Amino acid sequence: TDLTAVSWIVPYVDEEGNNRFYVNSHSFVGTKEGLENKMKRDKIDYSALETEGFCTITTKESGIIDYKDVINFIHSLVERFNFNVKGIFYDEWSAAPFITELEDLYPLVAVRQGWKTLSPATKQFQVDVFEKNIAHTNNPLLNIAINNAITLVQNDTVMIDKKMNRNKIDPLAAALNAFTQAMTALESGVDYNDFYTSEEFSF
Repeated sequence: TDLTAVSWIVPYVDEEGNNRFYVNSHSFVGTKEGLENKMKRDKIDYSALETEGFCTITTKESGIIDYKDVINFIHSLVERFNFNVKGIFYDEWSAAPFITELEDLYPLVAVRQGWKTLSPATKQFQVDVFEKNIAHTNNPLLNIAINNAITLVQNDTVMIDKKMNRNKIDPLAAALNAFTQAMTALESGVDYNDFYTSEEFSF
């Protein structure tokens, strides 16, 4: 893939006692076919979005995403917001380069990419979006991912189709990996934090 994303979820309880989730994402863009070709193909101005802080475009001559950029971003994010990291939830198929760099610093949880694991999170995420329990910045790449996601249904289970629009849905796929645990993180309740209702955020 020529798009990789780090998505993070912060569960919190609002002033009225409602369980909510702050969701955000940062994307990493590969340019193996050239940046201009990728922007034209995806119909996304990655250069402008990088300037606005929503993504990082690889500087490698090969056009391959530099996984050190991803790791450094995670470290900086945790340090900047003083996050208490409950886990880094990852797809085993694509996360091998990260494991050795992160395993001594954060709890790592491999998320099986199957119906049984992802369906409950996908269903609950849909409900929370509909009920406006998801707080987020106006992140264009996360919005694009949500708008491009195609849902597969099998019996009573639901998953997003990763084979469709693969290079656009990674921010959502990463968020759903984290949501497999985040969706139950508030069962015991957490302290309300007005940081997530500042003007920077919206529902």
